[in-house]
Amino acid sequence: MLLELYVALKIINALASVTSWPRKLIRVSALAVLLWFILYPLALVTSYYLEIGSVSRALQSADMLTDKLLIYPFWTGIIFSAQVSQPLILMDAARLILFPVYRRNKQRWRRIQGTAVIIIVCFGFLYVIARIYSDTFTVRVRQTETRIGNLPDSLDGFRIVQIADVQMDARTNGSKLETFIDRVNSLDPDLILVCGDLVTSGTGYIDSAAAAMGRLKATRSTYACLGDHDFFSDSTRVMSSLQKNGVTVLDNAVAVVEKDGALISITGITNVYRTRASEDVIRKLEEQRNGEAVNILLTHQPSDWLVKRAEENHYDLFLAGHTHGGQIAFPLPGFLLTGSSFETPYVSGFYRAGSMFVSVTNGLGLTLAPVRYNAPAEITLITLRGNK
Repeated sequence: MLLELYVALKIINALASVTSWPRKLIRVSALAVLLWFILYPLALVTSYYLEIGSVSRALQSADMLTDKLLIYPFWTGIIFSAQVSQPLILMDAARLILFPVYRRNKQRWRRIQGTAVIIIVCFGFLYVIARIYSDTFTVRVRQTETRIGNLPDSLDGFRIVQIADVQMDARTNGSKLETFIDRVNSLDPDLILVCGDLVTSGTGYIDSAAAAMGRLKATRSTYACLGDHDFFSDSTRVMSSLQKNGVTVLDNAVAVVEKDGALISITGITNVYRTRASEDVIRKLEEQRNGEAVNILLTHQPSDWLVKRAEENHYDLFLAGHTHGGQIAFPLPGFLLTGSSFETPYVSGFYRAGSMFVSVTNGLGLTLAPVRYNAPAEITLITLRGNK
């Protein structure tokens, strides 16, 4: 709200300096838009304190009218203010640094700055709207190759599709989910690995989400681990429903995939807020590996300690989700400004931890916010290559 108020004040001052519009009209209009942006949380808080449960439930449903009038404007206002405030803050910093120049040319500076603010706000708003729409309603395929030492020839070109955070709910279902499934299958994967979070909350979507996962097609198998939202809903039912639909859930377990005599081990470790794998569990899982050609660790949260542990235990690939790529992210020089960056250094994309390849996918569904920004939904395709 502080950023939104800051941007509103900059717009008011800019319009007052470059137009002849009445200042009172400018203020009322700007504050009316600001009020619209924050109407959603105000309505939620009011319904909570007045104990009007029906209003609260209606506001949190995926009703299209509510989304268009309240929820999307709320999140658009946050993103717009956070994005546009960056160049505006730099302009104010420049004014402080060049204060002697500003003091001698105050009126001219204000007119030039006012024009610059209006240009930034207009182009910034158009960019934010276009980016939100693109990142929220499309899915990209991120592809890479990773080289594995002493990889058997039969595994050269082996295709692994990684997805995560399906989080099926009222916004991620139906044709949208079918599009995700079709895109995965079109990649002709040998192995599909799902990094947790089948549904967002409750149990209403578990069976239909698991049925959708059952339509994934890999020449070998489809494996999944459990995520935070699986525990928030019903982890036992999630596991059972996935198993019924042909998806093997690795809840602190190891599986082996074979191709022409070459073996790939997949270690699924449950690493979520509600439960962490103990040292004893990790040690027992390590004992189940038997020198397979490729060793993969599959988990939900890309915790720094688990990445380090996997690298020490000579895994070749570490696959995770959970972060949604930040879902709403603002790239800054040397830093990705998003909540996930304060939880793990592995937020989105591909990394190296020693000789181990790390892939953290943006996932497919949504959490907290019904939009994405600079973190589009994605499907990751990893192709194994030998040193040759």
